[in-house]
Amino acid sequence: MSDNDEKLAQFQSITGCDPERAQFYLESANWQIDLAMASFYEGEGDMEVGGDQVPAVAAPPAAAPPAAEPAVPAARGGGIGRINFAAAGSDSDDSDSEQQAFYAGGSSHSGNVILGPKKKKFNVGDMFKAARDSGAEAIDPSEAGAGPSGGVRAFQGGGFKLGSDTAESVQIGGGQEKRAESVHFVLKMWRDGFSLDDGELKKYDDPQNREFLASVMRGSIPPELVKEAKGGEVHVDMEDHREEEFVKLSAKAKPFQGSGNVLGSIAPSVAPPPASPTLDPAQAEKTAQQKLKLDESKPVANIQVRLADGSRLIVKLNHTHSVADLRLYINTARPQYASVQYTLLTTFPNKELTDDTPTIASAGLVGAAVLQRLK
Repeated sequence: MSDNDEKLAQFQSITGCDPERAQFYLESANWQIDLAMASFYEGEGDMEVGGDQVPAVAAPPAAAPPAAEPAVPAARGGGIGRINFAAAGSDSDDSDSEQQAFYAGGSSHSGNVILGPKKKKFNVGDMFKAARDSGAEAIDPSEAGAGPSGGVRAFQGGGFKLGSDTAESVQIGGGQEKRAESVHFVLKMWRDGFSLDDGELKKYDDPQNREFLASVMRGSIPPELVKEAKGGEVHVDMEDHREEEFVKLSAKAKPFQGSGNVLGSIAPSVAPPPASPTLDPAQAEKTAQQKLKLDESKPVANIQVRLADGSRLIVKLNHTHSVADLRLYINTARPQYASVQYTLLTTFPNKELTDDTPTIASAGLVGAAVLQRLK
């Protein structure tokens, strides 16, 4: 095979075009494949027809669109992953194509116009066709995003080489660093560009995206995805949205999963007084109820008091008892606080009980939680 034949085959494998079109671009670029590729994708040399024109040959009728095909994975690039895609409708669309005009000879007032093959504009269908021509195999759509074909993965662990009477068993493998997990990307091909997962739209005509698209058309994993995978196997699912405008998905709200700090603290700066070792809490609470003459036949309010030492005290008082009676109950049930000064605060709403005259009902303490804070 001659050097030109190799360039012709390489040009066809990358672009997926027919031999006549490939030869035309290569001959126009003097068989320099880089210039021919640039002319193929960018339509360099396109210009309006002027002067003495040669009638254009009628374009052949467009072929009927093939039936929809199942999702297939493109050939793996470098053994580091695979590309899956679902073909929908025709692989090519000539509606955006037009024949290219080139001038040959003549002067500023005359010349010949040579009509070459139709100008090739970027076509999403060509990407699917080029990937399939690179050796794709059929795959069920339900397997999109899975690992290697059939979901079977090679064993990556370790084992033991069984010993004998003269040799001990030897461990083989398993001690190496754990391999990076595979990474899955979704490549969505829109009308004017493409997007990765739910990212921003990247234009087809942006020179920065040329290498990415060329890699996909060759059936290989784009280098930027390989880098992002950090050593893991890369799987790319291509979705065909060529008839749709790009739509940015709204970010889903996620519950807060971080950590935080509680503002303030019920722990006082002054250490709480120690309780008497001989104190019987249950008996002391019963004494407090008797001292305040709790009447069980009348409405009873249960007030939860969190004491300065962190313990809790359930105070039972009638609705007609006052805030002062609440303090007396605490001092009787926990005598260690009778000789210290403290304040009582409610939680919802957060306020300090500075007036001892209101009743339990009027102060809103029925079923309330109260904090004790030492002064």
